[in-house]
Amino acid sequence: MYSVSDGYLSAVRSECRTDRISGTIHLSGGSSIEINDNVLVKDTLKISRQLCSGSYRIGTFDLSRLKFSFFLADALGLDLTGAYADLTYGLLVGESYENVPLGRFYIDPVLSTRRRDIVSIVGFDAGVMFDRQPSDELRTLVCTPPELIEAVCGECGVPTDITAGSLSEMPNSGISVCASEKQIQTCRDIIMWCAALMCGYAVIGRDGKLNMISAKYEVDQEDPSVIIVDRNIRQDERESINSTDTRAYIKYLTAYVGSDVVNYTSTYVSPDEQASPASYVLEKNPLTASLTDAQCSQANSDWLAYISAFKQRGVEARIFGDPAIDTGDTIMFRGGDVDQRSGIAGVVTSVEWCYRKYTDIRCLAAQCCGSLESGSAAVAGGSAQVRSQSGKRMDSLGTGSGSGTGKFLDAAKTSVAHNDLEHNTSEGIYDSVNGYKNTITGTPQWIDDQITRGGANTAFGQHNTIVNTQGALVWGGYNRAENGSYNTVGGTGNNVGGSFNTVLGTGNRTGNVGMSLVHGAGIIADGLNSSALFGQGHYISGNAGADYILVTGVGARAEIPASSTKIGLLFIAAYNGNKVTIDTSGNVQAAGTYGTMGADYAEYFEWEDGNPDSEDRRGMLVSVRGDKIVLADGDDISGIVSASPSVSGNAAELYWDGKYRKDVFGCIVKDENGEPVLSDDYEPERKYIPRSRRKEWAAVGLVGRLIVRDDGSCKVGGYVSAKNGIAVRSDFRTGIKVLRRTDETHVEVLIR
Repeated sequence: MYSVSDGYLSAVRSECRTDRISGTIHLSGGSSIEINDNVLVKDTLKISRQLCSGSYRIGTFDLSRLKFSFFLADALGLDLTGAYADLTYGLLVGESYENVPLGRFYIDPVLSTRRRDIVSIVGFDAGVMFDRQPSDELRTLVCTPPELIEAVCGECGVPTDITAGSLSEMPNSGISVCASEKQIQTCRDIIMWCAALMCGYAVIGRDGKLNMISAKYEVDQEDPSVIIVDRNIRQDERESINSTDTRAYIKYLTAYVGSDVVNYTSTYVSPDEQASPASYVLEKNPLTASLTDAQCSQANSDWLAYISAFKQRGVEARIFGDPAIDTGDTIMFRGGDVDQRSGIAGVVTSVEWCYRKYTDIRCLAAQCCGSLESGSAAVAGGSAQVRSQSGKRMDSLGTGSGSGTGKFLDAAKTSVAHNDLEHNTSEGIYDSVNGYKNTITGTPQWIDDQITRGGANTAFGQHNTIVNTQGALVWGGYNRAENGSYNTVGGTGNNVGGSFNTVLGTGNRTGNVGMSLVHGAGIIADGLNSSALFGQGHYISGNAGADYILVTGVGARAEIPASSTKIGLLFIAAYNGNKVTIDTSGNVQAAGTYGTMGADYAEYFEWEDGNPDSEDRRGMLVSVRGDKIVLADGDDISGIVSASPSVSGNAAELYWDGKYRKDVFGCIVKDENGEPVLSDDYEPERKYIPRSRRKEWAAVGLVGRLIVRDDGSCKVGGYVSAKNGIAVRSDFRTGIKVLRRTDETHVEVLIR
């Protein structure tokens, strides 16, 4: 639970409260939209968080979801790609507001909708960052679950306080595991299976960090019968409540040892007469595939010993809205008919908060059962099934009823191998292969895995290979399309060779590509000519200086061979000659006019006070003091904090300004090979945050048209002076002239 004061609890329980919403939607282009009660559509703001929903389940990693609608004049023109929202709930406690951060949510532009003047937002927490294929390094890493989680967070760019020793009190935190099994499809799978192994839940906290919380509540060290609770919910703040009659504790466990299903019984005997034994099925964990039977059995026993004494009671309640409650909180429900002497305690497994309406709390419990006979299973059928990925926003890479390896398909014009088949062999043309580690070749020869004699083949799955094939469709992960042409390849981590190909996906490698379209992220391209690349993180080598190359995206970089006579690094060209070039120093040459929606020339300056409260100071007048800026007073005005400049100097947007050595004039020093020389102060492992996203820097408009905050006294055609950064009317001719008034507190000015 987010830490709040006693005054907050008193105010949130009151039938009459004063609260508010504030926050920002940050758009990918650097602009933002302020969210408050004036623009929110009534009763639309909801946040849903869950550990498990339909039934009691330990070891999950589910996403928290944000939904709300707001009014916007040009809703249809809003681009939500790459946008995220930061919101805060404020409750009036005494004479000031106490704030509860609601967390950061990344907006899904597909699920979000726009209609005329209303935008409806759907966003998810940073758990979406883990919905990606694990790298080969993660696949081969052998380490403890906490170390594996830390490595996954590093690869996915999500912060965490989880370290090798931080989860030592949880079971199985010290065993060695590996994520090499193909059942593990995404990085979120890895986190989920680590949580299941350690008897916990993975969640994204309000601070955006990945946390691991125990599946059981805390008890007093001196008196284990006393439960440490996060929140007491009294009768007068509940709208409704339902609960089970008994407390359930896990006495029986069904779990895997190798391929065998084994039953375990806890030695714990509950002194609580109202507590009833329950059974639990622990699913087969792919992280433990390399463990011996003895190690698996010990891991299962440790898991059961950890959770067995924990008694959970099933509770469903609705209270007046309180956004401070989190999943994993231990709640004590007191008062009313359901309170039996000491109250009802439950661990929150799901919670939905609706602004100014309600908070639905659900505490699921394990299913009670009678005694478990030796050799029987804890559940009907005795099979521990792998959980479905549906509803978890993961893309399944192929499951189905087929199974087996080394299947042979009869020679035919069209051959099909579906689902989980591995190392298939077939002969024919127009083949469709859906599975794992298949190989398709257009040459009439047999090879180890998959063979065809023709072209126009289709491969869906992972680790498939197409050789000497034309017109093939390859979709999945880590596939190879060699020496082909006119192929369409989509997915992740594919290798593509040939010409006239279309490549879509992430982390692909293309070689000897000509007249091709490459679209995705993390592309590595060799030997390009007359090609187009779109996406993020491209790495281009070989004949990268050839004409008619269009390369665009985030993080694109290229290398020109030493033998190249071209000086251009990236070209955007028309058929009759280049129109825009970017050379190896980052200089841009253009044949036409540079046009922009911005209206001023700005340079970045640092605030003398560091802007400690992250104030929005756009439109305020500033003076230069040394090489820093302060809010202006009088006629000593150097510029205006700009909201949308047309040119931003001194921005250091691409990398830290001190990354390379510079001479006295600020030019980068280069070595004998013409390469920039790194500064001794440069720390490559340290993440760089551009000045545009740092509170202590501001773009200051020095020349052009800008919007300025004023006290209402400025007149059109007149001039302005400054009072604590706010424009006031001046009777003297200053360097800032008023062009028009935009509203009661803002004017547009021309600064020269």
